[in-house]
Amino acid sequence: MEILVNRSRLPRAMPILLAVDDGNRTFSPSDLQPATSSITQGEADILFLERTRIEATLGGCRGVLTVEKGSRFSGSPTTRIGNISVQGGEVILRDNKHFVEIREDVAIIRMEKQPNQQYFLALHSIVPAEAKDGDSFEISVEQRDEQGQTVGGSTAVYVVKSGLSSDYASSVA
Repeated sequence: MEILVNRSRLPRAMPILLAVDDGNRTFSPSDLQPATSSITQGEADILFLERTRIEATLGGCRGVLTVEKGSRFSGSPTTRIGNISVQGGEVILRDNKHFVEIREDVAIIRMEKQPNQQYFLALHSIVPAEAKDGDSFEISVEQRDEQGQTVGGSTAVYVVKSGLSSDYASSVA
């Protein structure tokens, strides 16, 4: 997996960390591996004896799922990222957690993962204390395929608003 992080519209002193270990704790991963014909039973298996509906969060999305009689769900092993290489940053360890510290305007992060494996990543930053009303901060992230083509991404823009009540400020923090 190749991730490009563009922090060129941020102040140089504003830290940007890509959390490598936090993503699958923040969102519930869903396993997109093809079903196999051989079913092995284990302690983590759930077998539905009747057709039922459940409310669940799968892949970070909350919804109602109808499960047919005889359906089985097996706990999958915790997904982990393999080797990481970085251009424009460095892999660091803080409080026993791995992060990619984004140091250049553009960083390219390559990570080994299993085919069809979803892996959620989280960006961490702190708006500078000297930020003024109306200041904006923009960061964009792209995911690329093996040919270097963009296959997904997101841009976030944060705008500083002063004069908010402390109740509002604490509810959006």
